[in-house]
Amino acid sequence: MYNEKIDNRLLDNVRRAFYNDELYEYLVGVGDYKLILPGLSVSNTRNDMQVMIKGINLYKKKGKESNVDKYVTDQLKILVGSDDYDKIYTVFDFVNEYIYLHESKQIELSVDILSLLKDLRKGLIEHKSEFEAHKKGEFSNGMWDVIRFNSEYISEKTGHKLI
Repeated sequence: MYNEKIDNRLLDNVRRAFYNDELYEYLVGVGDYKLILPGLSVSNTRNDMQVMIKGINLYKKKGKESNVDKYVTDQLKILVGSDDYDKIYTVFDFVNEYIYLHESKQIELSVDILSLLKDLRKGLIEHKSEFEAHKKGEFSNGMWDVIRFNSEYISEKTGHKLI
């Protein structure tokens, strides 16, 4: 599915994001991290987060850093602990896609998802009204409907109730 040009662009972006401490910017594809290649554009939708996680996984496999898993976990903890509902949603999206990719054995990345769930639950509940106000598609309760739907999957896979 991915060709060498895409792999090289992902690796360059991940290296730069790790070096500049910009994991959030990388995950949401803003600024220089926006990935636009023939047939591929990243703008933080379901498949886009999968591409970004696969980029981190590729970096782990091809890179020389031994602490990729810990770095990603630590950065996600900082994001989920913020008071910014966009950052909290980014962690939620990451967790949802990471679980799918990890279970289907598409990645070797080993992020400590369980250590994020308590703060993720707290952040989602505290910002429920903002998620409800953020309308997306045909959902009557905005992003909160998306979160509720995907939370069931996360709870089923981790054994921890998310919302």
